[in-house]
Amino acid sequence: MKYLLLLLFAFAFSLSLSAQSSFPAQQYVDFRGNIDEKYPIAMSLHFDGEDQLRGAYYYLKYGKRIELAGIIKKNGEVVMAESNAEGEKNGEFRGKMKADGEEWVFSGNWKNTEGSKKLKFQVKGRTMGIGPDELGHRYRNAGTELSDAEVEQYVYDLREAIRVGDEETVWDLSGGNIRVNKSVDGEVTQFYLDNQADFEDRYSEVFNSEVLDRVKKAEPFQLFANSEGIMLGSGVIWLRPDGNRIRLYVVNQ
Repeated sequence: MKYLLLLLFAFAFSLSLSAQSSFPAQQYVDFRGNIDEKYPIAMSLHFDGEDQLRGAYYYLKYGKRIELAGIIKKNGEVVMAESNAEGEKNGEFRGKMKADGEEWVFSGNWKNTEGSKKLKFQVKGRTMGIGPDELGHRYRNAGTELSDAEVEQYVYDLREAIRVGDEETVWDLSGGNIRVNKSVDGEVTQFYLDNQADFEDRYSEVFNSEVLDRVKKAEPFQLFANSEGIMLGSGVIWLRPDGNRIRLYVVNQ
């Protein structure tokens, strides 16, 4: 009887560690889902292999990065605190993480700091094949040492400037030499804008209605990156590192 009880205890204990031990260590998992079944969100998390989780989440409507930090407890519970730009806690995700085939499902409740609002959430995600050398620097393969937060803040600022037609800010966020690839009936022509006067004169030509529509729909997070740079909006915009900054350098029409 005592032996049977020990076996049952060991089995229960192993189950309690399952989320902590099997959640992909030192890799990014990108999630999509919603809060309260009506607020679509994206979430990116990475796990250090011990118990610490870090990452961010984003309301799709706004695209602004909200920092997350938390733990996977030994009982399998996941607690993630969200913080604002000043580092102050202003909410919390609490729930369970489980594997569902090739996907990970994180579900539970979100609540505000005061505890006056509590909403159900569920997100589903997959590993992104971004290894331990890139934790906190998922865009390193584009040649930048900037953090995820720094890159995504730049991309967010650029997207917003393009959306509202802020020509001066868009130029400031460029590298001062923008290549425009223009495709007409399968033929691609190029031209370069290397001074602000020309850029402002041809702004509406560069950011035409089709480009604007694609930029407005683009999500400034979970971005594709390779040795060519960082891509926004399925390739309508390409960005690349320039010292301690990221710059707009290609617009594809």
